[in-house]
Amino acid sequence: MEAAAIGYSYPDSYYRQLSDEYRDRRDFLAGAVARSRVQVRHAGRCLLFFCRLLAISKDDDVTFAKWMTREIGVATVPGSSSTAPALPRARSTRVSRLQAEATLEKAVEKLAKLKQLV
Repeated sequence: MEAAAIGYSYPDSYYRQLSDEYRDRRDFLAGAVARSRVQVRHAGRCLLFFCRLLAISKDDDVTFAKWMTREIGVATVPGSSSTAPALPRARSTRVSRLQAEATLEKAVEKLAKLKQLV
């Protein structure tokens, strides 16, 4: 309760700036994935995005997420675990961008490996 009360005391500008920063991180990472020729699909105004697996792998989304972590070094969340409507969840993987910029830059370098698969 105390944390919520403190959060309410912040000005609206704090939350606008935070939202802008998260959106910029999402777009930075999504751009890198798209440059790898992997189809990116945004989930509305969410600050995450999904990647279609059809051009990359014939594996299911859980197997693919494990492979991404092991072989590419970027962790994703299987799309089938999502409750986002109107997305092809079983053939997608979810990517979050809530990381420090330095971490995202390393992820972009690693994601370049996907170009070889598409």
